[in-house]
Amino acid sequence: MRRACLRVFIVGAVLCAAAGLTLYLARGPVVRAMGRFLVVEDPIERADAIKVMAGDFPGVILEAADLYAEGYGRAIVLSGETRPAAWDELERRGLRVPYSAQLNRMTAEQLGVPAADIWVLGPPVQTTRQELTVLVGPLVERGVKSLLLVATKPHTRRCRMIAREVMEPHLRVIVRGSRYDGYDPGGWIEDRILFKSVFVEYQKLVNDALRILVKE
Repeated sequence: MRRACLRVFIVGAVLCAAAGLTLYLARGPVVRAMGRFLVVEDPIERADAIKVMAGDFPGVILEAADLYAEGYGRAIVLSGETRPAAWDELERRGLRVPYSAQLNRMTAEQLGVPAADIWVLGPPVQTTRQELTVLVGPLVERGVKSLLLVATKPHTRRCRMIAREVMEPHLRVIVRGSRYDGYDPGGWIEDRILFKSVFVEYQKLVNDALRILVKE
């Protein structure tokens, strides 16, 4: 009996060791596959407006300003954002420190985008779904029929999934990842900030996918 248990233990240990070794040796391809899965990009084409998705300043606004300069959109769209409470305290002390939406506007203007072509639309938002949903009405009212969405690369898959749900058929959506965000599909696991970003993105991707499936 003891010998049988010992054999089972040894076989189990060997199998576990083999599985662990296999995962270790395959970690590179697995990590790269996970990193690449989050990144999608539609063929670039002209649109009525360019939407700057929240995140990664200044990478996303840089990409949007470049696309505007290249004639891929006639306006840059920014969303209202919830300002952290600490900003009120800064203002109380006489400081005027810009937050994300203001930084994007200031940067776009300094990159040559006319102020009249920078649209800040919709109320303050906190999620990607809110960010896209609240824009449909204001954009349609302005005659926008196609929208070029610019986001960080690991945010592009979820961004496109949600945009197609809440914006189409009202707007044709084209998704573009910023070339300036420094995202490495194979190296994210070695970078603490990127690791957290990818982990959270997968959590939100699963949550949003389940929401859409349940809705259907």
